Amino acid sequence: LSPNNPVLYSSDTLEAMKSNLFVMEKAANKFVPINSLPSNSPAYRRPGPKYSRKNFSPEQIEGLEAAFQVHRFVKKDLRKQLAKELSLSERSISYWFQNKRARSKPPITMSSEAALRRAAEEKAARDQQDQQGQLQQEFQQSLPQQSLPMST
Repeated sequence: LSPNNPVLYSSDTLEAMKSNLFVMEKAANKFVPINSLPSNSPAYRRPGPKYSRKNFSPEQIEGLEAAFQVHRFVKKDLRKQLAKELSLSERSISYWFQNKRARSKPPITMSSEAALRRAAEEKAARDQQDQQGQLQQEFQQSLPQQSLPMST
């Protein structure tokens, strides 16, 4: 593409581009309206989720919960064993444990948020006092030492 040689699109292609119903053809490096592609084309994909969510059975949840009571983090051996026993993928077991750990955390309440904020403010105040004390000490040390005259 260059400013001297612009690409001209057909009105159908321009309309498809406006409505986001187009794909880039890899070989020709040009936009093609989706409705002109065959449904078995690799560039064509129906809109919607790539996968469907599957719910665990009560027996699977029971097995996962029992394992979670013993191990909060699932190791590779245990993951393989659970996958085999519960007929689940290792990935879904890893995700379940990760989500369970996140759900089992105590929620941050307003009182704990206030406590965290207060602790941060107190730390900032202590740091400021320490810095002022350090500056004052450095200033004292930078002054020339004066010796007092001895009384005889």
